[in-house]
Amino acid sequence: MEYVKTLSQVPFNEPANYGTHACQLARLHAAGIPTPPSFVLSTAAWEKIVAQNRLRFKIDFILHHVHLEHLATLQNAHASIRKIIMDAEIPQAILQELSEAYESLSIAPKSALIDEVIREEYAPVVNLFVSPTFVPIAETYEGFVQNVHGFEQLLIALKEAYAMMFSPDNIIYRSQEKLNERKVAFAVIVETMLPAHATVTAYSTDPSEPDKLFLETYRGFVDVRDAVAKDFHYIKKDFLATVKSQVVDQPTLIAKQEDGELALVEFRDGRGQNLNEKELLEIGRLAKKAEQTLANPVKCLFTVSKGAFFLLCVTPYAVPNVGLLLASTGRDASAAEPVTIVTEEHIIVPAEEPKAAATAPVAAAGAAMDDSTKRVLANAFRLIYKQLARKLEAAGANVPATLAEVAAACMAHGIPAIDLDKIVAIQQRFDAGDAIGDDDRIEVLSYLNDLLGQ
Repeated sequence: MEYVKTLSQVPFNEPANYGTHACQLARLHAAGIPTPPSFVLSTAAWEKIVAQNRLRFKIDFILHHVHLEHLATLQNAHASIRKIIMDAEIPQAILQELSEAYESLSIAPKSALIDEVIREEYAPVVNLFVSPTFVPIAETYEGFVQNVHGFEQLLIALKEAYAMMFSPDNIIYRSQEKLNERKVAFAVIVETMLPAHATVTAYSTDPSEPDKLFLETYRGFVDVRDAVAKDFHYIKKDFLATVKSQVVDQPTLIAKQEDGELALVEFRDGRGQNLNEKELLEIGRLAKKAEQTLANPVKCLFTVSKGAFFLLCVTPYAVPNVGLLLASTGRDASAAEPVTIVTEEHIIVPAEEPKAAATAPVAAAGAAMDDSTKRVLANAFRLIYKQLARKLEAAGANVPATLAEVAAACMAHGIPAIDLDKIVAIQQRFDAGDAIGDDDRIEVLSYLNDLLGQ
């Protein structure tokens, strides 16, 4: 397959193609640390979705209006980018491979251990983890979607996972690390969701006491919102012995309901330590092995299912030089390139930020347009008409007087003009004096830049 690989097929040294999470998880899987049945959707799939839906220019345009010191602009950017990602179409080739890989997770595995674990939940219910090409934020669950039922829900969850990578925290993080937004990409790990007796977050090295590792344990499924009380355990690394524990009552847990959905529910058996000593030391052994295998302190997320331990995800949390790691992947760690728009002089130049935008979010759809915006849009429509007129002339066809007529002529002469009907509709509203919102403005400028690039 071009876009999908099983975990055992993922090369350890290709984070540019499969992201850091997937490459590290594949290495630990090969080292013998148990993982759920999984596959990885490569970064090429993200790049294909971006290209087919012309998202690159739109994302750049939105991010250009972000001011890191103003939360409103960050939140507005996240909402706008999420919308265009959720509206994007997934190419047929990716859909086909995803469908085949997803269905393969419902086939009973040969491993007796896995078979025992998933026997009660034979349908392919999955979790998704985004695997970015850069070292991600270690202390968040952004990019993680759990308990996904059915193929249609998988496609929605995939888009949601992509969109999480443009949250305010992630935008700020990539800016601080000077990551080039045009060159980062995202793979996605899709894992069978196993019944969870307990969940463990393991830090292979406690930053304050490097000779110890630290475990955070609780009953139930992964607690992404930090809503569940947790036990804490410190384990001596050299001879694997628990040296300190803080055990609390756990009155609630994340559990699966009769309808298959997850919910925070009352837990009446939440008194006492939720994992025994033998289980704690086994998790400690696996976390220590993960650190030794990857030669870096790591944060590991484990699920405990019917007495067995499965690694869901791993993240390095003490990388001394992010830029050096990025250089090894072929990615550029330099500052983001400026976003560009088309001016009346028919030249691509850096977009200038209106002074008021420093304290205000991006204008909402329907807001009044200033004269500068009107000029840019009028010029964009004129240039779109001009570019399409040239194509008609090259085909030996007559050139009509309006953009709507040009669109019809292109269709009649077999000239590709995908989504031109949208542009015509926006122009008609613009000519009628209606305010054109950001989404439509981005659509017009993106369409024009695509034409100029052909």
